[in-house]
Amino acid sequence: MFLLVIFRKLNLIVACCKMEKEIFLKIFNNVVLSRLIFDNVRYIHTACLKTKKVYRWEEVLSLPYVMVGNNYFQMFKNYFYKNKVETLLQNFNAIIINATRTGNLEILRYVIDEIQFEIMIRCNRSLQLDMLASAALNGYLHIVKYYQSKTKFRFDCELALKMAIEGGHIQLLEYLVGVAKQIESSSSSSSSSSVVISDHRIIDHAAKCNRFDIVRYLHSANVGTASNKAMDYAALNNNIQMLMWLHHNRAEGCTSDSYYHAIENNNLEMLKWLYENTSKGQQMAPNALRKAEAKGNLELIQWLKAIERKHLYSQRCKEIQNQTNTNLSTSIKM
Repeated sequence: MFLLVIFRKLNLIVACCKMEKEIFLKIFNNVVLSRLIFDNVRYIHTACLKTKKVYRWEEVLSLPYVMVGNNYFQMFKNYFYKNKVETLLQNFNAIIINATRTGNLEILRYVIDEIQFEIMIRCNRSLQLDMLASAALNGYLHIVKYYQSKTKFRFDCELALKMAIEGGHIQLLEYLVGVAKQIESSSSSSSSSSVVISDHRIIDHAAKCNRFDIVRYLHSANVGTASNKAMDYAALNNNIQMLMWLHHNRAEGCTSDSYYHAIENNNLEMLKWLYENTSKGQQMAPNALRKAEAKGNLELIQWLKAIERKHLYSQRCKEIQNQTNTNLSTSIKM
């Protein structure tokens, strides 16, 4: 931890000084700091990257997909030139995916120009999907367009849309929506490419990802539909603005899960709004009080108990009224 703090402070110093040579040299000419830093580069790198794998330099020199993943283009070209067959047989998928993840179109073009890319890609459907998902998740519109221009495989627009939504890439999403509408309008043709949106509830997915801006965009663009899960996901994400917007702009409604998510998030404001504005407000969701008690939120418990007493009182009044009406009807008959 101490080493990581030093490393971050050094980064801050260098950034603030715009890499002034004099200050940089002062830091690294300090024998203690210099030795400490360079003796622990691997540890510092691992701590900063957390879950990402860290490679030694000698490993990088023998792993072409690592070269690609770190944008060592010239190194990769040299390796590929000497080990073309081995590289294609053992590392092709990893190279393509890593180049996609980094958004490096230059490397992609190089690899694709060097091999019969279309033949290889047709034989591997899972790689097609991985390529598309990686490009869309990272918002690489230029990569998505390039793959489309280079391949004739079935374009899985549902997957691309979902990944673009998860990444929050509006520009790419707009492009994909345009592609979807354009190809679907000519779906009767015998074209080898087609857009597939088997999951029409794409708005649910946007709500699940807590992307309110994308929910509104999909709604305005009339793309897909939603279910009552959209409001449930908004409640799950503790997003009352999205919850209210869905209620006022769409007709799917919500389920009891919205109440439970509000309780789980200790959000009394949301719980009150749900009770007052949705059809479920006529009766509190089953087990709501029990779930609030499990959370130990006194304010929620008190409010729910007040609602419970209100419903019990209302129910008892109705029973008395019904009994009175029955007795009155009996008296009239007599």
